Amino acid sequence: METLLPPWLLSAGGGVQKPVSFFALLSAFTPPGHSASAEAKHTPEVEGKRATAMASLRILSVIAVVAIFALADTAVANDRDLPDYIVQGRVYCDTCRAGFETNVTEYIKGAKVRLECRRFGTDKLERSIDGVTDESGTYKIELKDSHPEDICEMVLVQSPLPNCNEIQALRNRAEIVLSRNVGISDNIRLANPLGYLKDKPLPVCPDLLKMFNLTTDDDH
Repeated sequence: METLLPPWLLSAGGGVQKPVSFFALLSAFTPPGHSASAEAKHTPEVEGKRATAMASLRILSVIAVVAIFALADTAVANDRDLPDYIVQGRVYCDTCRAGFETNVTEYIKGAKVRLECRRFGTDKLERSIDGVTDESGTYKIELKDSHPEDICEMVLVQSPLPNCNEIQALRNRAEIVLSRNVGISDNIRLANPLGYLKDKPLPVCPDLLKMFNLTTDDDH
């Protein structure tokens, strides 16, 4: 069987040319202006650029790893700084002496409150934190530890209003739970509102309480 060879492998006399290199053969299929020589791809200049690029990649990788660990450490530190619980509630002035909040209730700025945790069974005071209400009559107390074996309450301490500082029965303290074992995933604990009684009901109170079929203390 006759073997057909490409014309460029034949000599002028029809014989086979001497062996040529692979790169010489490949150059026949290389577009003009481009070199396919492997030697050209491994010049000192190219090798130097490759080495520089690889070094840069290694440096960037190290920087990325360091940054990731730094962010992780920051997140852990921030978590350590966060409080375990935030106890929040409001203090109001019962302007109708009704025993509950109404639409004429006033919330007290600057009222002093206290978080007290006492050991169940012995009534020993285990924790005490003071707080003060803001412009909206709201207080927020932060703490780091749990009290699963204690009875914790928010307690009224002092009202800044001389005409609304009478302690209101059943409204001078509010119990809260400071434990994770109660099915509450949130760290915010909302206490029931605490209230003082105004010395004299507002003039609007009698008509207002008639809506609830109630009367003020002055009606008795």
